Amino acid sequence: MNLSRSLKNASHSQVRSICYNSNKKEYIFGLENGSICLWDARKMILVKQMDNHLGWSHSLLEKVDTKLLIYSLLLVNSVQLLLLGVKDGLVAYFYDPLRNAGTYLPRQSPRRYLHFNSDVKCLAQFNKRVFAAGTCRKIVIYDSSALIRRDLIPIIVIHNAHEAAISAIE
Repeated sequence: MNLSRSLKNASHSQVRSICYNSNKKEYIFGLENGSICLWDARKMILVKQMDNHLGWSHSLLEKVDTKLLIYSLLLVNSVQLLLLGVKDGLVAYFYDPLRNAGTYLPRQSPRRYLHFNSDVKCLAQFNKRVFAAGTCRKIVIYDSSALIRRDLIPIIVIHNAHEAAISAIE
């Protein structure tokens, strides 16, 4: 049985994003109904299906060494910050642009910001503000000028900003 037929049989929802994990030899599919499916690439069988949110999965990225499933990513060059939207909030890496490739991110542990209780699907930047939104219908606006002190301070938190899960910010 080929992958497309087996995926169609396992879920009645359209595929919105695909990621391949070369270490585990598995595909990660983000579906329109919010499910995330892990498929074994060798056997073409469904390994695991997670139905933990209601919004679409538009983009997926797996960082193997930190065991994170990354839903969104934003690079804030003005303060050398890499923000990752993950399952329960944000993960922030402060990087050094003068380092060589392969050591771009620091070895110390990243900072975690847990202002969300669901997946952070959207990250955007405008002027000195960083906008984050998740499937919990919450929008958090951070002041990126405070990042000079290596801290991400929420200045506005909007609960129930939308009637459905927020899947995009432009």
